[in-house]
Amino acid sequence: MKIKHLLITNISLFTLFSSPLQAQNSSFPTIINNNSSLQQKLMDWGFSMSNCDGNVVSIRDLSTQEIACIKPNQQISSGNYVYDRVTNQIRPDTNVNQINTRSATQNSENQNIEEVVIENYVSPMPSNTDPRIADVVIDFVDIYGYNNCLDALLLLYEGRNPVGNNSCLQNVTEVFGNQISRDVMLELVDIANVRATSLLPRKLYPAYGLRRRVAQSVGYVYEIDVDNPEMIRLAQSSGRN
Repeated sequence: MKIKHLLITNISLFTLFSSPLQAQNSSFPTIINNNSSLQQKLMDWGFSMSNCDGNVVSIRDLSTQEIACIKPNQQISSGNYVYDRVTNQIRPDTNVNQINTRSATQNSENQNIEEVVIENYVSPMPSNTDPRIADVVIDFVDIYGYNNCLDALLLLYEGRNPVGNNSCLQNVTEVFGNQISRDVMLELVDIANVRATSLLPRKLYPAYGLRRRVAQSVGYVYEIDVDNPEMIRLAQSSGRN
């Protein structure tokens, strides 16, 4: 029987519930101390504690934000609840239910969008190949260097004057100066990606935020993101399509 409203008093465990078992356990120990932890209260009231995985009763203390989980039984069903120390009540957590409903709706909308935007997306190729690109050396050896290199190149492409001792940036500016075109940026991104995924001991991909910036700036989507609808939308809105 699912509990709509639970009132904790100092009489017995079963005064918590509107249940046929109420009259059978009037001698159950009572808990009066309101300063004990939520977990301690639940154990004192006779509940069986559980980890918070799977089909459990999750209770959040509104005062301390402590979360404790118990095993469901015939008095209380699995789900999300809150405990109010002021009123000494346990009740369903309506905020979580509303969030779950919104999340399910959003997921459904995202699935519909994904069907539209992901199909057959191909990262753009430079419309004109600059022969000077052959003189550029991209030399990072780890994910830290890769992220720094790509961040500096994005700042350069965006005209934001990157600073710092970055050999990747220095190699590019020695060839192209302080301004690079979209086509050059696309080639640099691709060269760096080939190095990171084919020429190093293990595959590397830039940090998620950098991959978003690349998709938004030049429409390039990394292999790791080909099924990510957000990346595809960013790439398609970059001006290529």
